[in-house]
Amino acid sequence: MRVVVAPEATGPGLDVARAAAAIRAGWSGVAPATVFTEQVDDGADLVVTALAVLDWRALRDSPLVALAAAAAAAGVPCVVLAGEVLAGRRELGAIGVDATHEVGPDPSAAALRTAAARVAARWAR
Repeated sequence: MRVVVAPEATGPGLDVARAAAAIRAGWSGVAPATVFTEQVDDGADLVVTALAVLDWRALRDSPLVALAAAAAAAGVPCVVLAGEVLAGRRELGAIGVDATHEVGPDPSAAALRTAAARVAARWAR
């Protein structure tokens, strides 16, 4: 499986490098054969990113919108790990987000690792 970890879409409230490292670490613990790629067009099977708060602001001209659109155009599912999810499934689906996982009010590295492991268990089949 080829997974794009897209820290550039993390937005305010998360340290980009730490979020990406936490996602990779959690994912690798469950699916060690995963290859992490940098671009959606690298033959990716899934796109994963993280946000502190996934709300209406994140659905308007943000890096997440561009990332989800690129994933949808390539036929690749887009999953968002968020400290708090305040947007509905219909709104998220309209921009190309396939699934969300809420990690709690403080999306620490440990919380992101745990959430990434859950996502890996579901998507890396």
